[in-house]
Formats: sequence, C-alpha cells, structure tokens
Amino acid sequence: MDDYDYEEEYEEESTENKSGIIPILDLIATWFIRIGLGIGVILLLYFMFSGKFLEAILYIIGLVFCYFFGYFFMFCLDTFLSKN
Repeated sequence: MDDYDYEEEYEEESTENKSGIIPILDLIATWFIRIGLGIGVILLLYFMFSGKFLEAILYIIGLVFCYFFGYFFMFCLDTFLSKN
C-alpha cells in the first residue's frame, strides 16, 4: 500500500529539534523549577521543625498569593495581546 516510512520522518524531526535555544531554555527552566521546589520544601520543613507555625502559614499564604498574581498577570497579558 504505502511505502512511506513515518517512523523515519519522526526520527528526523526529533533529531532536528535538539539544537537551538529552545532546548537550552527548557533545561534551565526545568532545573530552576526543581531547585525552587527543593528550597521551598526545605524552608517549609525548617518552619515546621523549629516551631514557627505562624511563619509557615504566612509562607504558604504568600506562595498562594504569588501563584494567583502570576496567573492573573498572564491572563491580563494574554487578553491585551490577543485584542491586537
């Protein structure tokens, strides 16, 4: 029927996308997220084990506030840019 090899085409596309700036930025973003999560967990455990429960609660509230601020900012940015 069809002699076209789709697997070979996929392998060519996957090897082409391994060079450039996007994989480098992806690697940096991945490690930035991992390091940030590690620091966040260590800080939360420090607050819990040292008995600073109010600071731990304020830390969690601050993280939630920052998350929703970033979400709202990106929503506004997307809304304003999509109108053009």
